[in-house]
Amino acid sequence: MKKLTAPSFANFSEYDLIRALILIHKEALGRNLLMRELGLSEASTRSLMKKLSSSGFVKTTTKGIALTDSGKNFVHKVNTILSGPAPINYGAFSISFKVSDSANMVNVGLEQRDAAVKAGAAGCLVFVYKNSRLVLPGVDGIEHVYLDIFNGVKENFSLSEGDVVIIAFANTKRHAELGAWEAVKTLLIAKDI
Repeated sequence: MKKLTAPSFANFSEYDLIRALILIHKEALGRNLLMRELGLSEASTRSLMKKLSSSGFVKTTTKGIALTDSGKNFVHKVNTILSGPAPINYGAFSISFKVSDSANMVNVGLEQRDAAVKAGAAGCLVFVYKNSRLVLPGVDGIEHVYLDIFNGVKENFSLSEGDVVIIAFANTKRHAELGAWEAVKTLLIAKDI
């Protein structure tokens, strides 16, 4: 993750770097298509690609921008642990991620919530999958309170014992995405990704 830190002056985030790598992993892309997919300006996309190239994750080919072996290895590592983003029907905008086998890294979810709020989310819920149930750490019997969320999680993710589902919500999709990403990042760093 250290190599993928966005410069403080950049008009893109670390989340945009990860999204770009995942998009490019599916197929080599031209800069214009990548720009549209990420929702960034041409200048920001160009700067983002320079960052990924200087980090050794992408290269330019005749088919467009493609991953290097280092980029492929990084995306593979992320994809084995992380699923999402997926929208959840909760509030104006809600974005969720599943982080596999990470429940032992979550105390009550405050670290993740604080990271999400600091990134611009209005709030964040952190669930763990324990004893074949999705629960908020330290709280029991909430299935009926968060019915829309539970249904959304079931539609988007296949859960295994010890998985974590993070849902950030905000007034804009961008803030929900960035909040969810920052919450997820606390677990990825703990897993040394």
